[in-house]
Amino acid sequence: IRETLERRGLDDLSEAETSIAVDAVKTLLNPRFCGVSLAMATEGLEFCAWPQHDRPIRWTFQGRLPSMDDGSTRLCIREALAGIAEFIDILFEESESQVGTQFLFTTANLGSAGGVLAQAQLVPCGIRSNDQFQSRIQIAVNENWSRAATPSGLTIDMVRVVRHEALHSLGLGHIGPGNLL
Repeated sequence: IRETLERRGLDDLSEAETSIAVDAVKTLLNPRFCGVSLAMATEGLEFCAWPQHDRPIRWTFQGRLPSMDDGSTRLCIREALAGIAEFIDILFEESESQVGTQFLFTTANLGSAGGVLAQAQLVPCGIRSNDQFQSRIQIAVNENWSRAATPSGLTIDMVRVVRHEALHSLGLGHIGPGNLL
């Protein structure tokens, strides 16, 4: 991890800053950064595919992140969902109102910084395509978010985290520590 930091030009960090960066990377490699349990299959729960394939999934964002303004947060969500739409035949449509949306992105205190970054409500099995279902995706308020594929310093790439949680809301579980299909 230290070598990677140096290759990325972060070799001028103090020992304390390097230690914080190493801890942050270890946290991201740890499955606990995601609020979805790896043991869900053994708990008798099932992941199910999103039931509404015949219309766009409407989404909105409500909340406030201290490290990012509303416009940047919405842009990160748009980019994350566009990345999913490139590979899965699902359309996403942004809404200003919570009414009639299927994905509600909100903010929440999910514990101390470096812990759970975000969590998503999973799709319940057995719902029909005409059922009104809203998946809530919570983003931790106490993290230092960034809109960068290679975040600098001690920031976290919001696009990647939102994409990860949105895939949970679409019914995908982990296939390994912190990884999705």
